[in-house]
Amino acid sequence: VLWFLARGSHPAPAASQSTGTPPETGVRAAVKADPEQVYQTAMAAARSAQKNADFSNAIAQAELALKTKAGDPEATKLLDDLKQAAALAHQQELKYEAATNAAGSALVQMNYQEATNQAAVALATKPGDTVALNLLNQARQALAVGARQQQLEAAMDKANTAFRDGNFQEAAVQARAALAIATNDPAAKELLSRALASSEKAAAVARDLQKYQTATNASANALAGSKFQEALDQATAALTVRSNDPVALKLKAQAEDGLALSQA
Repeated sequence: VLWFLARGSHPAPAASQSTGTPPETGVRAAVKADPEQVYQTAMAAARSAQKNADFSNAIAQAELALKTKAGDPEATKLLDDLKQAAALAHQQELKYEAATNAAGSALVQMNYQEATNQAAVALATKPGDTVALNLLNQARQALAVGARQQQLEAAMDKANTAFRDGNFQEAAVQARAALAIATNDPAAKELLSRALASSEKAAAVARDLQKYQTATNASANALAGSKFQEALDQATAALTVRSNDPVALKLKAQAEDGLALSQA
Protein backbone atom coordinates (compact mmCIF):
# COMPACT_ATOMS: atom_id res chain seq x y z
CA VAL A 1 0.00 0.00 0.00
CA LEU A 2 2.79 2.39 0.90
CA TRP A 3 4.43 1.53 -2.43
CA PHE A 4 1.24 2.32 -4.33
CA LEU A 5 0.83 5.66 -2.54
CA ALA A 6 4.44 6.55 -3.20
CA ARG A 7 4.01 5.69 -6.93
CA GLY A 8 0.81 7.75 -7.11
CA SER A 9 2.41 10.80 -5.55
CA HIS A 10 5.58 10.53 -7.61
CA PRO A 11 4.74 9.48 -11.23
CA ALA A 12 7.29 7.40 -12.99
CA PRO A 13 9.29 9.28 -15.65
CA ALA A 14 8.32 8.79 -19.34
CA ALA A 15 10.25 6.26 -21.36
CA SER A 16 12.00 9.01 -23.29
CA GLN A 17 12.96 10.70 -20.07
CA SER A 18 14.41 7.51 -18.65
CA THR A 19 16.27 6.54 -21.82
CA GLY A 20 16.91 9.92 -23.35
CA THR A 21 15.38 8.68 -26.70
CA PRO A 22 12.26 10.40 -28.14
CA PRO A 23 9.25 8.15 -28.86
CA GLU A 24 8.83 6.76 -32.39
CA THR A 25 6.07 8.40 -34.45
CA GLY A 26 4.52 8.02 -37.91
CA VAL A 27 5.45 5.12 -40.22
CA ARG A 28 8.48 3.98 -38.23
CA ALA A 29 6.48 3.70 -35.05
CA ALA A 30 3.66 1.88 -36.85
CA VAL A 31 6.03 -0.58 -38.49
CA LYS A 32 7.74 -1.33 -35.17
CA ALA A 33 4.34 -1.68 -33.51
CA ASP A 34 2.86 -4.31 -35.90
CA PRO A 35 4.18 -4.45 -39.50
CA GLU A 36 1.51 -6.85 -40.76
CA GLN A 37 -1.31 -4.81 -39.28
CA VAL A 38 0.11 -1.61 -40.74
CA TYR A 39 0.40 -3.30 -44.14
CA GLN A 40 -3.16 -4.60 -44.14
CA THR A 41 -4.57 -1.30 -42.91
CA ALA A 42 -2.64 0.69 -45.50
CA MET A 43 -3.68 -1.61 -48.33
CA ALA A 44 -7.35 -1.38 -47.29
CA ALA A 45 -7.12 2.39 -47.03
CA ALA A 46 -5.45 2.59 -50.45
CA ARG A 47 -8.20 0.55 -52.09
CA SER A 48 -10.91 2.56 -50.38
CA ALA A 49 -9.37 5.83 -51.55
CA GLN A 50 -9.01 4.34 -55.04
CA LYS A 51 -12.77 3.68 -55.18
CA ASN A 52 -13.38 7.32 -54.25
CA ALA A 53 -10.88 8.50 -56.91
CA ASP A 54 -8.80 10.00 -54.11
CA PHE A 55 -5.58 9.02 -55.83
CA SER A 56 -3.27 11.22 -53.77
CA ASN A 57 -4.30 9.54 -50.53
CA ALA A 58 -4.45 6.12 -52.20
CA ILE A 59 -0.88 6.45 -53.46
CA ALA A 60 0.30 7.56 -50.02
CA GLN A 61 -1.31 4.50 -48.42
CA ALA A 62 0.10 2.15 -51.05
CA GLU A 63 3.56 3.60 -50.49
CA LEU A 64 3.12 3.05 -46.75
CA ALA A 65 2.20 -0.58 -47.38
CA LEU A 66 5.25 -0.99 -49.62
CA LYS A 67 7.52 0.52 -47.00
CA THR A 68 6.13 -1.95 -44.51
CA LYS A 69 6.66 -4.85 -46.91
CA ALA A 70 9.45 -3.85 -49.24
CA GLY A 71 9.10 -5.46 -52.65
CA ASP A 72 5.62 -6.84 -51.94
CA PRO A 73 4.13 -7.68 -55.38
CA GLU A 74 0.54 -6.83 -54.41
CA ALA A 75 1.44 -3.43 -53.02
CA THR A 76 3.76 -2.79 -55.96
CA LYS A 77 1.00 -3.55 -58.48
CA LEU A 78 -1.51 -1.49 -56.57
CA LEU A 79 0.88 1.47 -56.50
CA ASP A 80 1.55 1.19 -60.24
CA ASP A 81 -2.18 0.99 -61.00
CA LEU A 82 -2.86 4.01 -58.82
CA LYS A 83 -0.19 6.11 -60.50
CA GLN A 84 -1.58 5.25 -63.92
CA ALA A 85 -5.11 6.05 -62.79
CA ALA A 86 -3.93 9.33 -61.27
CA ALA A 87 -2.20 10.30 -64.52
CA LEU A 88 -5.33 9.47 -66.52
CA ALA A 89 -7.53 11.41 -64.11
CA HIS A 90 -5.20 14.39 -64.44
CA GLN A 91 -5.44 14.23 -68.22
CA GLN A 92 -9.23 14.02 -68.00
CA GLU A 93 -9.30 17.00 -65.67
CA LEU A 94 -7.21 19.03 -68.11
CA LYS A 95 -9.52 17.98 -70.95
CA TYR A 96 -12.57 18.93 -68.88
CA GLU A 97 -11.15 22.33 -67.99
CA ALA A 98 -10.19 23.05 -71.59
CA ALA A 99 -13.67 22.07 -72.82
CA THR A 100 -15.57 24.12 -70.22
CA ASN A 101 -13.35 27.14 -70.88
CA ALA A 102 -13.90 26.78 -74.63
CA ALA A 103 -17.66 26.40 -74.14
CA GLY A 104 -17.83 29.52 -71.98
CA SER A 105 -15.77 31.51 -74.47
CA ALA A 106 -17.97 30.33 -77.37
CA LEU A 107 -21.09 31.42 -75.49
CA VAL A 108 -19.66 34.90 -75.00
CA GLN A 109 -18.87 35.05 -78.73
CA MET A 110 -22.42 33.78 -79.52
CA ASN A 111 -20.97 30.77 -81.32
CA TYR A 112 -23.64 28.53 -79.87
CA GLN A 113 -22.92 25.45 -81.96
CA GLU A 114 -19.29 25.42 -80.81
CA ALA A 115 -20.43 26.03 -77.24
CA THR A 116 -22.74 23.02 -77.54
CA ASN A 117 -19.94 20.83 -78.89
CA GLN A 118 -17.46 21.81 -76.18
CA ALA A 119 -19.99 21.46 -73.37
CA ALA A 120 -20.79 17.96 -74.64
CA VAL A 121 -17.07 17.09 -74.53
CA ALA A 122 -16.87 18.35 -70.95
CA LEU A 123 -19.95 16.37 -69.97
CA ALA A 124 -18.54 13.22 -71.56
CA THR A 125 -15.41 13.73 -69.49
CA LYS A 126 -17.39 14.31 -66.29
CA PRO A 127 -20.87 12.73 -66.65
CA GLY A 128 -23.46 14.58 -64.60
CA ASP A 129 -21.21 17.56 -63.94
CA THR A 130 -23.43 20.56 -63.13
CA VAL A 131 -21.12 23.15 -64.71
CA ALA A 132 -20.97 21.26 -68.01
CA LEU A 133 -24.73 20.64 -67.92
CA ASN A 134 -25.42 24.33 -67.35
CA LEU A 135 -23.17 25.31 -70.26
CA LEU A 136 -24.82 22.73 -72.51
CA ASN A 137 -28.32 23.92 -71.59
CA GLN A 138 -27.41 27.56 -72.21
CA ALA A 139 -25.92 26.74 -75.60
CA ARG A 140 -28.90 24.63 -76.66
CA GLN A 141 -31.37 27.29 -75.58
CA ALA A 142 -29.45 29.93 -77.51
CA LEU A 143 -29.38 27.67 -80.56
CA ALA A 144 -33.13 27.19 -80.33
CA VAL A 145 -33.69 30.94 -80.06
CA GLY A 146 -31.40 31.50 -83.03
CA ALA A 147 -33.23 28.89 -85.08
CA ARG A 148 -36.59 30.48 -84.28
CA GLN A 149 -35.22 33.88 -85.23
CA GLN A 150 -34.02 32.54 -88.58
CA GLN A 151 -37.41 30.96 -89.23
CA LEU A 152 -39.13 34.22 -88.29
CA GLU A 153 -36.92 36.24 -90.60
CA ALA A 154 -37.45 33.79 -93.47
CA ALA A 155 -41.24 33.95 -93.08
CA MET A 156 -41.20 37.75 -92.91
CA ASP A 157 -39.01 37.96 -96.03
CA LYS A 158 -41.50 35.82 -97.94
CA ALA A 159 -44.44 37.84 -96.61
CA ASN A 160 -42.90 41.17 -97.60
CA THR A 161 -41.95 39.89 -101.06
CA ALA A 162 -45.46 38.58 -101.66
CA PHE A 163 -46.96 41.87 -100.50
CA ARG A 164 -44.74 43.90 -102.85
CA ASP A 165 -45.77 41.60 -105.71
CA GLY A 166 -49.44 42.18 -104.93
CA ASN A 167 -49.98 38.60 -103.79
CA PHE A 168 -51.80 39.61 -100.64
CA GLN A 169 -53.17 36.17 -99.80
CA GLU A 170 -49.66 34.66 -99.78
CA ALA A 171 -48.43 37.63 -97.77
CA ALA A 172 -51.10 36.88 -95.17
CA VAL A 173 -50.17 33.20 -95.12
CA GLN A 174 -46.50 33.99 -94.49
CA ALA A 175 -47.32 36.65 -91.90
CA ARG A 176 -49.39 34.07 -90.01
CA ALA A 177 -46.44 31.66 -90.24
CA ALA A 178 -44.24 34.33 -88.68
CA LEU A 179 -46.76 34.85 -85.88
CA ALA A 180 -46.81 31.11 -85.22
CA ILE A 181 -43.10 31.43 -84.44
CA ALA A 182 -43.29 34.73 -82.54
CA THR A 183 -46.87 35.29 -81.39
CA ASN A 184 -46.50 38.94 -80.45
CA ASP A 185 -44.09 40.08 -83.14
CA PRO A 186 -45.28 43.62 -83.99
CA ALA A 187 -43.94 43.64 -87.56
CA ALA A 188 -45.71 40.37 -88.37
CA LYS A 189 -48.96 41.65 -86.85
CA GLU A 190 -48.80 44.89 -88.83
CA LEU A 191 -47.99 43.11 -92.08
CA LEU A 192 -50.84 40.63 -91.59
CA SER A 193 -53.26 43.50 -91.02
CA ARG A 194 -52.13 45.28 -94.21
CA ALA A 195 -52.19 42.06 -96.21
CA LEU A 196 -55.73 41.23 -95.13
CA ALA A 197 -56.95 44.76 -95.85
CA SER A 198 -55.27 44.81 -99.25
CA SER A 199 -56.58 41.35 -100.04
CA GLU A 200 -60.13 42.42 -99.25
CA LYS A 201 -59.74 45.57 -101.31
CA ALA A 202 -58.35 43.56 -104.23
CA ALA A 203 -61.24 41.12 -103.94
CA ALA A 204 -63.74 43.99 -103.99
CA VAL A 205 -62.08 45.44 -107.08
CA ALA A 206 -62.22 42.04 -108.75
CA ARG A 207 -65.91 41.68 -107.90
CA ASP A 208 -66.69 45.14 -109.30
CA LEU A 209 -64.75 44.38 -112.46
CA GLN A 210 -66.66 41.15 -112.92
CA LYS A 211 -69.95 42.96 -112.36
CA TYR A 212 -68.97 45.72 -114.81
CA GLN A 213 -67.85 43.29 -117.50
CA THR A 214 -70.97 41.17 -117.12
CA ALA A 215 -73.23 44.24 -117.40
CA THR A 216 -71.50 45.79 -120.41
CA ASN A 217 -71.44 42.46 -122.25
CA ALA A 218 -75.11 41.91 -121.52
CA SER A 219 -75.93 45.45 -122.68
CA ALA A 220 -74.05 44.98 -125.94
CA ASN A 221 -75.76 41.64 -126.57
CA ALA A 222 -79.14 43.17 -125.86
CA LEU A 223 -78.47 45.99 -128.31
CA ALA A 224 -77.51 43.47 -130.96
CA GLY A 225 -80.86 41.78 -130.42
CA SER A 226 -82.75 45.08 -130.40
CA LYS A 227 -83.65 44.55 -126.75
CA PHE A 228 -83.22 48.20 -125.97
CA GLN A 229 -84.74 48.21 -122.47
CA GLU A 230 -82.53 45.32 -121.43
CA ALA A 231 -79.57 47.08 -122.98
CA LEU A 232 -80.43 50.23 -121.04
CA ASP A 233 -80.80 48.37 -117.75
CA GLN A 234 -77.46 46.60 -118.14
CA ALA A 235 -75.67 49.80 -119.17
CA THR A 236 -77.10 51.53 -116.11
CA ALA A 237 -75.89 48.66 -113.92
CA ALA A 238 -72.42 49.03 -115.39
CA LEU A 239 -72.46 52.74 -114.60
CA THR A 240 -73.24 52.01 -110.92
CA VAL A 241 -69.93 50.23 -110.79
CA ARG A 242 -67.98 52.71 -112.92
CA SER A 243 -69.69 56.04 -113.10
CA ASN A 244 -68.87 58.08 -116.20
CA ASP A 245 -67.32 55.03 -117.85
CA PRO A 246 -67.24 55.87 -121.58
CA VAL A 247 -68.12 52.36 -122.72
CA ALA A 248 -71.13 52.14 -120.42
CA LEU A 249 -72.21 55.69 -121.32
CA LYS A 250 -72.10 54.85 -125.03
CA LEU A 251 -74.11 51.67 -124.50
CA LYS A 252 -76.68 53.62 -122.52
CA ALA A 253 -77.00 56.28 -125.23
CA GLN A 254 -77.42 53.65 -127.93
CA ALA A 255 -80.06 51.88 -125.87
CA GLU A 256 -81.93 55.12 -125.27
CA ASP A 257 -81.82 55.96 -128.99
CA GLY A 258 -83.09 52.50 -129.84
CA LEU A 259 -85.93 52.83 -127.37
CA ALA A 260 -86.87 56.22 -128.80
CA LEU A 261 -86.93 54.91 -132.35
CA SER A 262 -88.94 51.84 -131.40
CA GLN A 263 -91.53 53.96 -129.67
CA ALA A 264 -91.81 56.56 -132.45
